[in-house]
Amino acid sequence: MPMNRRLPKRGFKNIFRQNYRVLNLSRLIGLEETEFDIAKLELLGLLPAKGKKGKYPVKVLASVKEDFTQKVHIKANAFSQRAMELIAKNGGKAEVV
Repeated sequence: MPMNRRLPKRGFKNIFRQNYRVLNLSRLIGLEETEFDIAKLELLGLLPAKGKKGKYPVKVLASVKEDFTQKVHIKANAFSQRAMELIAKNGGKAEVV
């Protein structure tokens, strides 16, 4: 029997997976800034800027229990539904670039 039929088949690698650099809204609490874009988030050290992960698009997330009360204007590549709701509820703006 050939070797490829004798060995077990394990795992799956999705070739269409999209990787993101993730930013939680809770990391913005306490900052005096109100306008954020990708370059400013990298400068503040909230996102990795170098290496392999520095090339990924940015996605803003919010946890279910999160109480975010700041008015902010954020420019990112993607937003979770909860993050968009929290930003809009506080009078901010979530802009997809």
